[in-house]
Amino acid sequence: MFKENKFTTILFILLFTILIGVLAYTPFYLKEYKETLNKQHQDEKVKEQEEKEKNSIIENTPKVEEDTSKKEDKIEEKAEEKEPINLSLNIEVNGKTYIAKLEDNDTTRALIKKLPLELTMNELNGNEKYYRFDTSLPSNPININKINKGDIMLYEDNTLVIFYDSFDTIYKYTKIGTIEENGMLKTNLGKKEIKVKFSQSKK
Repeated sequence: MFKENKFTTILFILLFTILIGVLAYTPFYLKEYKETLNKQHQDEKVKEQEEKEKNSIIENTPKVEEDTSKKEDKIEEKAEEKEPINLSLNIEVNGKTYIAKLEDNDTTRALIKKLPLELTMNELNGNEKYYRFDTSLPSNPININKINKGDIMLYEDNTLVIFYDSFDTIYKYTKIGTIEENGMLKTNLGKKEIKVKFSQSKK
């Protein structure tokens, strides 16, 4: 009986001590909890204020609207601008120099970049001399129906042709130019393969 009373007393003292400790710590806990809540509330206010300022900056920033039609026009104008080129070509055949007037197209420009040239041109059909390049040139072949004496053409995309006679044709060519003063052209080109020199004219 005495032992039970002693145990009860000890348990009571222990519980009382715990209660006193809890009561003593409670004010500090409540204070810390309150400070935590206040800090969270302040952080939320700061975040909300920053968001408002960010939205205000976005709303007040002037919008730059591009005129797409003008932009497209500038791109087209730039694409159309081409560097001026000399559209005269010297063609030397059998000691005689002919001057050809060239077309302003991509084929001609590509050919001019290859100048000067000395080509061994082959005979074909009794009306033309031709040379086949190893690489392709830009081409835009069309039905021309009639070949005129002195015409310079590109057949397919790699064959340079000088015609020394006039005739009708069903083939498509890209026109490069024309030898305007073509007297004795047929005689000078002859009936066999011949070396022909091409160079940029100073005119």
